[in-house]
Amino acid sequence: VVTNEATEARRWALKKQAAQQELADARARLAYVEDKVTACNRGSVLWVEDDAGIRSEYSCNKVKREYADLQANVDKLEQYVAHGLEEDCRRSGCLPGWIR
Repeated sequence: VVTNEATEARRWALKKQAAQQELADARARLAYVEDKVTACNRGSVLWVEDDAGIRSEYSCNKVKREYADLQANVDKLEQYVAHGLEEDCRRSGCLPGWIR
């Protein structure tokens, strides 16, 4: 017999796992875009290719804006994983051990 407490504990464990995965994905994307920013900073031209194989130049300003947005998102997710998730748990009345 599964208790409500066990169900809630599992739900919070899954919520933590999802938040950690989202953070890992965001960090990976940030690292990818960081390589592009580095290329821009070295004076390289970036190109994108569409489905038809047609290449066009990609703006370094767009890459730098994307990098800044991604960095802000990673910072937000790090805060949430480190503190926000635990705070959400506390507010909802769950036991702290459920997310550790």
